[in-house]
Amino acid sequence: MIYLLYLKLAVEEDNTAVIIRCSQCGILILTKNCNSGRKDICCPFGCRKKRKQENSKARSKKYYDNGGHTKKKILNRARSDKTINKTSALQSQKPQIDPFILYLRILLHSIFKEKISLEEIIHLHQKVISRSLEFCKNLAILARYD
Repeated sequence: MIYLLYLKLAVEEDNTAVIIRCSQCGILILTKNCNSGRKDICCPFGCRKKRKQENSKARSKKYYDNGGHTKKKILNRARSDKTINKTSALQSQKPQIDPFILYLRILLHSIFKEKISLEEIIHLHQKVISRSLEFCKNLAILARYD
């Protein structure tokens, strides 16, 4: 399927997406044209999260190796004296969006050349899943009668 999309995109003059390899696992992924020369792009199927965690650990280690724990104590003391801001509490409660949905959004945008809202993609994804579940149930019913 990726090969067919690649051919479709290669034929068009106004390319909005390119195919590159994930730097962690090596699978082919679609990304925006502005990322074509980058070698550090990770796929949204777990590699991106893993790389983010590794970078976070490295930053934290560097911070604490340079005496950051004393600075952190001062910052925590200052923060505990202040009241909690309601907007920051609401921002932390944002629902997490499945990386597959975001990848599907990029894929559909590159094919249809128009922006598609996340609500539409989530609705489409749920519709496809419900139909595939109905199909599996029907197969199970048919298997009982054999």
